[in-house]
Amino acid sequence: MRPLGVLLASLALALSIALYGLGRVDAQEPLTVTGTVINGTAGAELPPQVQVLALVTGAEGGVLSTSLATAGDEGRFELANLPAIADARYALAINHSGALYTRAFSLEELSDDIVLNIYETTTDATVVRVTHHLSVVASVDPTEREVTLVDFVTLVNDSDRTLQPDLSVPAQMSFLRFSLPPLAETLGLQSDMPGGDIVSVGTGFAVTSQVTPGLHNVEFSYKIPYQGDSLTYRQAFHQGADIFQVLVPDRLRGLDVSPLERVASPNLDGTVYDAWEARDLSRSEEVMVTLSSLPQPGMLVRLEKWAGNGVLWQVAIPAILGVVLAGLLVWGGLRPSSGRHPSPAPTSTATAGDNYTLINEIAALDDSYSRGDLDDAEYHSTRQTLKGRFLDTVDSTDGRELQPTPSRATGDTPIPGKPAE
Repeated sequence: MRPLGVLLASLALALSIALYGLGRVDAQEPLTVTGTVINGTAGAELPPQVQVLALVTGAEGGVLSTSLATAGDEGRFELANLPAIADARYALAINHSGALYTRAFSLEELSDDIVLNIYETTTDATVVRVTHHLSVVASVDPTEREVTLVDFVTLVNDSDRTLQPDLSVPAQMSFLRFSLPPLAETLGLQSDMPGGDIVSVGTGFAVTSQVTPGLHNVEFSYKIPYQGDSLTYRQAFHQGADIFQVLVPDRLRGLDVSPLERVASPNLDGTVYDAWEARDLSRSEEVMVTLSSLPQPGMLVRLEKWAGNGVLWQVAIPAILGVVLAGLLVWGGLRPSSGRHPSPAPTSTATAGDNYTLINEIAALDDSYSRGDLDDAEYHSTRQTLKGRFLDTVDSTDGRELQPTPSRATGDTPIPGKPAE
């Protein structure tokens, strides 16, 4: 058994809340709670002097009262003088062999004799298996090209021992492990298991929480970037899985999941899902999951992203404009001469020269910034102005070809096929 100080330390967070939120409690008829502590591991004896801590919290979370009792030789304990409050929550906790066992009760549930189980520990992670792994495609953002997934994992410890991870021997892998795609980010995790940390392991993460006998739930979310109209990622099952399902909500209808088998569409909390599944996955088995027919960003979004790309300004657009201008010169040279002036092209307030000048100015600005000649504020302000002018000139062409402007360095240059003035 751990000393009382360790047990109280395990609940330090709750007690700190008490110092902040403790309010006045009206006098009530004192409540006495009785019960028995049982060692649920076969063949194991109940340790002497088992301490049971009671924590009473109000409806808003403030700690109203605490009480401590020591169980006798038969595991019997009695907690006296607890406040009897209808909307309060009562928690009983025992610390045994480094594992914390807690149970929550309502006032009504404390009227009967309470049975509290403790267990011996093991570092063998095979005592835990996954009964259901549900992966929900929560959203798809075509603008950012990101898929958000939320995984709900139900697992069970069928043994009569608590899995107690031993981090001093990492190679032993005595903790729960979960797979993540290589480019996954923004991980969020919730669990009903007490304590523990999140540790990066291989191509996923591990949870160092203790896993007591019985059912438990783990929920985690993450984002994956995608290119094109599909996304393929590896899903590994370190604890195996009786059932693995991928669900796509009705609002994202059209997405396809392979190579899983299509199954009946469930209705969860009023939302209809398309569903695919695989069954009886062994420990460490892997499945390559492909999400296809993902939505694509609109043309305006893609143009904006391209316009904000420094490499595009410095390399791509000058090269494209060069090819366009060369094509215009060749086309003009191949036109038969009619001896007459060609019909003028539709007029435009923007010219290729204007755009090319803006592009060069932006490229020069980027070079100055990369050399440290400009501060952030001046750089971003000037670049935004130049980019806005460029987009204005593109919009003003209204889809017509830009006309090349004469070079100021060499004077007026005649257009091929046009008689000299």
